Amino acid sequence: MTAPRQDVSARRDGYVAGRDLHLHVSGQQLSLYPEERFAAPLTYDRERPIFLQYLNPEIRSCYGRPQAARFTETDLSQALHATRLAVLATDEELILPASYLFEVPSLSVFLTRIRSLVVRGVVHYSSHIADLDSYVEHKAVEYRRDARNPYELTPHHSLTDGLVWRPRYA
Repeated sequence: MTAPRQDVSARRDGYVAGRDLHLHVSGQQLSLYPEERFAAPLTYDRERPIFLQYLNPEIRSCYGRPQAARFTETDLSQALHATRLAVLATDEELILPASYLFEVPSLSVFLTRIRSLVVRGVVHYSSHIADLDSYVEHKAVEYRRDARNPYELTPHHSLTDGLVWRPRYA
């Protein structure tokens, strides 16, 4: 039996649900040791964008998924669930590194499923180089000795259709 198809919709999942459910941590003392007191209460900043690190192949490999493995329906379902939570947890953008466009297997499937977020400008990709073709040339040099250089292929511009570039400064 296959799992039902899940899509992430900004209207349904983020903006409707988000208006009723907010993530608040302000005013709480966050410590493993109750006797510790902080000078100022820790607060959650909804104005910070969320980096989609959960798609990182190296991190996924820590959980037993081979780095080159394509997303299974379970992987995709978990990524979509994490994305729903991310949309609810911030008033800003979701950011993925430009490298994911080339290094993450099945990213196109994930981006298709969150297309309404991409179209609304909620999802950005980040790199230190604005032009994606120049970015590919730069990264191809870094991977020149890698037998599976993901930057040797012509970039799939359809992946970035609708994605907003966000400069990375550090």
